[in-house]
Amino acid sequence: MDAGAGSDGVWVRRGADVVRGGGDVDRLTSSSPEAGTRLLGGSGKDRLSVDDATSTALLGQSGDDQLRVTLVDGSARPTFDGGAGRDRLTLYTRGSTKIDLLRVDTARGRIDVDGSRVARLVRTERVSFFGKAIRAVFVGGPRADWFESAARSTRATGGGGNDRLVGGRGADVLDGGPGRDVLNGSFGRDRCLRGERLQSCERRR
Repeated sequence: MDAGAGSDGVWVRRGADVVRGGGDVDRLTSSSPEAGTRLLGGSGKDRLSVDDATSTALLGQSGDDQLRVTLVDGSARPTFDGGAGRDRLTLYTRGSTKIDLLRVDTARGRIDVDGSRVARLVRTERVSFFGKAIRAVFVGGPRADWFESAARSTRATGGGGNDRLVGGRGADVLDGGPGRDVLNGSFGRDRCLRGERLQSCERRR
């Protein structure tokens, strides 16, 4: 399906669908997809959403895109690719589902849940996790990264670039690494290392 010109809203479900956005701001949503489903944004600032990430590829292409994903355990290992621009991936969990450990590694391009790889991550500069998890680990790459977490405890390392790291509800450890970094511990008793701008950081060494 090709959405064509104009700002479009397209919702598909229960099938192996390929949906392409156009040159404007598009909202593409897939519900209960089957293997082979792909949502492709166009050149605008698109919003791509999927409520079952086991079998769907989200490809933002150009523009500053938003990718919204509900994490589920599976073996398909879909790809989340923001494309060109400054793109954001927001991760959720379904209902009462709780994760023991979420690991997001932009340097290696992967997302793991409880020790198993669940997705491939490409060209996505900002990652937000608003699901239920006991622990979250983030490893940034050489570019500027943005990570924010709602996990009970978070350990985030920025890597190179000017990073922004935001902790969750518990005792977090945030390490900006090289670059001029912004660290925000948020709630709990947090430790912040190698950051130039610090907020809500009770321990700074």
